[in-house]
Amino acid sequence: MKEIKKIKQLLRYISIAIIILSILALITNFVKISIISQISVILITALSISSLYAINKISCKKTIKKTETKETKKTGVEGKEDKTGETKIRETRIKEATDQILANTEDIADINSFSEKLLSNISKKYEIVQGLFFIKQDETNYKLSGSYSFYKEGVSPEVKLGEGITGQVAKNKKQIKLSNIPYDYITIESGLGSSSPKYLLIFPVVKGDKTIAVVELASFVDFNEETEAVFERISERLVPIMEKYME
Repeated sequence: MKEIKKIKQLLRYISIAIIILSILALITNFVKISIISQISVILITALSISSLYAINKISCKKTIKKTETKETKKTGVEGKEDKTGETKIRETRIKEATDQILANTEDIADINSFSEKLLSNISKKYEIVQGLFFIKQDETNYKLSGSYSFYKEGVSPEVKLGEGITGQVAKNKKQIKLSNIPYDYITIESGLGSSSPKYLLIFPVVKGDKTIAVVELASFVDFNEETEAVFERISERLVPIMEKYME
């Protein structure tokens, strides 16, 4: 690259020298020399000017290209930095939300009180209108441990592994979000009457290859991706807490 640069510089100097000599020749002897010589001098001068213009144009293009490449690289780096910054901010929000929901639950003595407290905390953070917390009873059954805004006289819901939506979540060990759930799937009673939430999120608490608990949450407001990530994080954090109650 350095040798090519030197050659271009040399050609530039030669072109300039030829132009100067041609001009001097034209000024001093233009009248005396023949027409053919005059034409030759003019052509040589024109060719030298064209060569000099071409060399400068190539150099300018390379300079512009280098500048554009640097700007592109700079923009790319800035873009990556912006994405990294957004990811860190999102991760901070997820951690803060998880900590808020699990706050003041460490020293609760029994699983029922813990379940109630957890669901209460969730309702304060998000627009949850009903919540159910099921814990593993045996190999195929899960019993209700705690609830939020749920009451059916003489009824204590149970979940069987693989049966219904909640049972499928327990079996598949994967969180699920449902939109536009059937009108009568969940009914919320209030002094103004009854209504049915449209959105349902169910997440499992998995230890090893076993689902030890399932949490079901209903809302009139959709669960966005960040909220789903929060409950995935809560699911992970609940494992050691649940072990304490299951000893």
